[in-house]
Amino acid sequence: MSEAKTLRRKAVSNIVPRDVFREVQLETMQRVSEALANSFGPAGSTTLIRSGMDEKDTGVSAYTKDGHRILSSIKFSKPIEMSILDDLKDITRNTVKTVGDGTTSAVMLSAAIFEAMNTLSVGNKDKYYAECLKEIVKEACKVIAESGRECTLEDIYQIAYISTDGNKEVSQNIYDLYKKFGMNVFIDVGISNTPETTLKTYDGLTIQAGYFDPCFINVEGDSLCTLKNANIYIFEDAINTPEMLNFCYKIIEDNILTPFQKYDGYLKRKDTKKADKALQDVKPTVVFTPSFGRDIRSRMDNILELMSRTQVAARPPILIVTNITDMDRLSDLAELSGAKMIKNYINPDVQKEDIEKGLAPTMETISKWFGGKADLVSADMNTTKIVNPQLMFNSDGSYSDRYNALLKGLEAQLSQYEETKTELTEMNKLRRRIQSLKCNLVEYLVGGISYTDRDALKDAVEDAVLNCRSAAEQGVGRAANYEGYWAIKKLLSEDNNLDKGLLQSILNAYVKVIAAIYHEDPDSFLISEEPYNMMGGDVKVLSSIKTDQVILEAISQIVGLMFRTNQFICSSPSYNTYTDY
Repeated sequence: MSEAKTLRRKAVSNIVPRDVFREVQLETMQRVSEALANSFGPAGSTTLIRSGMDEKDTGVSAYTKDGHRILSSIKFSKPIEMSILDDLKDITRNTVKTVGDGTTSAVMLSAAIFEAMNTLSVGNKDKYYAECLKEIVKEACKVIAESGRECTLEDIYQIAYISTDGNKEVSQNIYDLYKKFGMNVFIDVGISNTPETTLKTYDGLTIQAGYFDPCFINVEGDSLCTLKNANIYIFEDAINTPEMLNFCYKIIEDNILTPFQKYDGYLKRKDTKKADKALQDVKPTVVFTPSFGRDIRSRMDNILELMSRTQVAARPPILIVTNITDMDRLSDLAELSGAKMIKNYINPDVQKEDIEKGLAPTMETISKWFGGKADLVSADMNTTKIVNPQLMFNSDGSYSDRYNALLKGLEAQLSQYEETKTELTEMNKLRRRIQSLKCNLVEYLVGGISYTDRDALKDAVEDAVLNCRSAAEQGVGRAANYEGYWAIKKLLSEDNNLDKGLLQSILNAYVKVIAAIYHEDPDSFLISEEPYNMMGGDVKVLSSIKTDQVILEAISQIVGLMFRTNQFICSSPSYNTYTDY
């Protein structure tokens, strides 16, 4: 009996315990960090990425130095590594969206800080150090924000030059656009249909939010939804009640579904004249809303499923834009497009009064009287452009009285704030709002002889454009990682309640990452007050002041999430190849 017990195999489970889990986390972070480090900084080399479509490798090759693109192309075959990689891609996506790049810095710093925290955390102090890191990042971001200054036209060239690894042509193009249209210009980067790079200018508004589902894409190559002669509907509140959902569905039903149903019916009866007439009644429709409640979306799910099964070029002209946080921008769009804001009423008596005044919709009036118009609406997953809202211009192309009155009112309000020097937050919000109203929309369409040349250049231009945009809005600071280094060093020297051991570990991580840029030994490298331009010339190494803040926030999320997790559950015991039981 004792012999049987001795020979009995250990229980096989899908549980990976903390010690093994930590080991895999460290190894994965180091592997990814090393891969990204090869393309890090001005002296970094290009990475060649091969995207195979099937077992015959009928894919394409791409050369890039873009950190997030490299990260998105890395793959692992085991579940813990895949989970970590997914988290890295998701968290650093906000860094890319805000300042262009910073992925490599965020991952390299996270790997070094995570390793140090594992050494520090003895005796089940994981949660303590995760909270310490969060507090340090919060305080460091405050220090960084205080060191920023207003962006100048000269800064724009220098930021673009550094972001593009010294591409003078691109830097000059971006500089010229800012010089011509002002610091509020909005530049969107795309692909040219010719070898030549082209610039196209439009008038309109931009909203920092995009389509909430890829099924709305109707331009396959660029992953865009583009609608001409768009009818615009703006929900002031989230679509998260049955009434609000019914309003949204009714808009789409009247503008899209009913005309298409009539078209199909007439075609079946071979009445081509009436079929053509029904098709002309289809109205390209855009719905803007702060959010879309998934728990009440059943009727809309049928439309989304239908669109996802339809070929991209043949999809109905519908777009729903969500995750909007800037309600002032929506209010301005309503004013200039002619749309009436659609509200969620709690008090039925107030709703009834507003219906009588024409301020609140009914199912009969929602699609007819509450929509505005614009010549063009184009959205990707992050941004929506509204070109030529119908009430923004007169017939001769000059700005309308409505536009001028809106702008004049906002500028008067800003003057009051500036005179009293109060409400600094509101003052900055007003400045950005005024800038957006004065904004010109420019498409920077990148050309190239080959797809490889064009795509690599497009990555660099996108980084430069986003970094310049952030600098123009938020202010300018020293190069990425420098502001973070000096902020941590300042906190380390002060008398505060922050954990000094962790602060020193974070400072060491910064030294390691900055030294890697210059190919220096971290143990003997002395960081200067101002970063040195390795590409030569008189260009200063600058970045948006927001760059190091979003990098630190990404580190806090990455390391905090990993450090608070003390075991891993595989989807099946058969996938648990990490332990011997």
